[in-house]
Amino acid sequence: MRASHKKRIGRLIAALDEAEKKAVERRCDLAFEAAMYGDIRTAMEWRGIDPRSAWVLRRIEPRLANLPVSPELETADPAWLKAHRPPDDEDPLEWLADELWRIGQRYLDGSQPDFQV
Repeated sequence: MRASHKKRIGRLIAALDEAEKKAVERRCDLAFEAAMYGDIRTAMEWRGIDPRSAWVLRRIEPRLANLPVSPELETADPAWLKAHRPPDDEDPLEWLADELWRIGQRYLDGSQPDFQV
């Protein structure tokens, strides 16, 4: 195979890898928003707060309609992320759990967040 063909194939593969990366990241972002949406909505209802009063939740709802859900994607996306994560990188879910726990500590006294700010 000629060198120019190898270079062209290399550019095509790089473009496909970048497109796949963007698609996986978009689906993961939407899945994260869906999970957070459900948790926040449940917490608000549990506290007696009308979820429709939170403009952030109203903004997320239309985007969640675009979330593709299939068993293949549910296994393929985590596998792709695991294969492409640097080996020395910390687990982002553990970091997020720690950060959310830290933020949530201020509401343990029963105070309520102001979602209309």
